[in-house]
Amino acid sequence: MMQAWLEQHEKIIDSHQIALGLIELAKQRGADEDALLKGTGLFADDLQRAQYQCSTEQLAKLLTNLKKQPNYQDISFMMGHRLLVGKFSAIANVLSHAKDLNDALRLICLYQRQLFPYAFFVVKRHNNTTYLLFENSITEQTDFQFWLELICAAIHANCKWLLKQSVPIRYYFKAARPKNIYQYEHNLGHKLNFSQPLDMLAIEDSYLSIALPHASQSIRKQMRFQCKSAQTDYYHFQLLAGRSRKQVQRGLIQFVYLHLQKGRATNLEQMADLMSISTATLKRKLKLHGIKFQTIQDNVKKQQAIFDLTVRGKANVEVASYLNFTDLTNFRRAFKRWTGKNPSQVNLG
Repeated sequence: MMQAWLEQHEKIIDSHQIALGLIELAKQRGADEDALLKGTGLFADDLQRAQYQCSTEQLAKLLTNLKKQPNYQDISFMMGHRLLVGKFSAIANVLSHAKDLNDALRLICLYQRQLFPYAFFVVKRHNNTTYLLFENSITEQTDFQFWLELICAAIHANCKWLLKQSVPIRYYFKAARPKNIYQYEHNLGHKLNFSQPLDMLAIEDSYLSIALPHASQSIRKQMRFQCKSAQTDYYHFQLLAGRSRKQVQRGLIQFVYLHLQKGRATNLEQMADLMSISTATLKRKLKLHGIKFQTIQDNVKKQQAIFDLTVRGKANVEVASYLNFTDLTNFRRAFKRWTGKNPSQVNLG
């Protein structure tokens, strides 16, 4: 079977899209380029080459170095602002011609590997509101909050840029209220909630369906063709490595998470069989990425349980039944293990 997931050592990140952008922003703040690149295996000349790829391991080291530099605190937000707005990339050009924000979110999902290879989001809808729930994609061994800030800033800026007005997005973060709260308020607005059970944002559907007046389907088609052309060399490498074009979008953790969520596997043995590897190999791969299979399995159920309880307002018995618990006692025990709280103690906002 062709390998259908991406691992942290694989070079899949467009250096111009993320790595070079972070370095440029840090240098504007007085950072030393050699100090930023130290130990990453990245070299300044290579980063200037078109379609040069780096790995999430290299990006994690770059981020570690960046956080040792002065005045780095708002770089995640600054990078997010430039990622999807204007003509920073071919993908940004595609998004500029989305039919509406619903279409823009669909395109962001389509280009997730190029834009956000280190994270992904699950889309849920309830009561005329769309929710994006964020999870790690490839590895737990990275500063997820940094990437979460970057993604939220990118989506916030893109929505405002496309609609030409502020969009009242609500944000929920697992992290405690930060000392640099001004940066959050300046870049994401004031609808901020910290110490929450989920990393999530919420947008009213009325904003998502507003037609964008400057959308051009012909230009969008042309820009999408350019995006596909830019990936030709990368796909050629993947095909030589034994992968198909449709099988290069998901990180290892994301791959396991989504297959568990969709019920295609329910335990370690079934997942290993689905991936055509041994259970020992799967355990080893996950360990190298800082996570256990049981943790991913728990995260899938935890996310669903918390969303159903806090957003959809479902009763414990409904949630327990949906998650295939035999009785409420087992569900409450599992929920306490996942969150440290009883179901009745978990709230949003």
